[in-house]
Amino acid sequence: MKFNKKFTTLIKRIASTLPILVLALWVSIPSCTAEREEKILTLTESNFSDITGKGIVLVDFWATWCMPCRKMAPVLDEIAVQTAGKVIVGKVDIDANGSLANQFGIQSIPTLIIFKDGQPMERLVGIKSKASVIEVLSKYTSQE
Repeated sequence: MKFNKKFTTLIKRIASTLPILVLALWVSIPSCTAEREEKILTLTESNFSDITGKGIVLVDFWATWCMPCRKMAPVLDEIAVQTAGKVIVGKVDIDANGSLANQFGIQSIPTLIIFKDGQPMERLVGIKSKASVIEVLSKYTSQE
């Protein structure tokens, strides 16, 4: 297969800049991860009851391999920022914490459960918009 000279030159330019783009992306990932970790708590079988036991807590049941869960991640980040001080946002990896998934009957992910003082109040299944999650949360945050 023969390529014209312009195409070959373009491919060479892209190939020469690709390592720089990959490096730039790699360098930016730790800072994004650190920011997310500050806003969203990682919930496990050992800390779940303590964290969900008081106040309003939005819990995301998810898995690393779940593409809809990954799509929800930035939405949850925004919700955590917007509701800071009123709502705690946490994530449960169902692969690492299967007993929690079983305890709450998680059959599809992502599943969001709103807890108030340790009691599950409402459940949202599937990809949801930021506005729809905030609307549901407002029923519980306006009571405080």
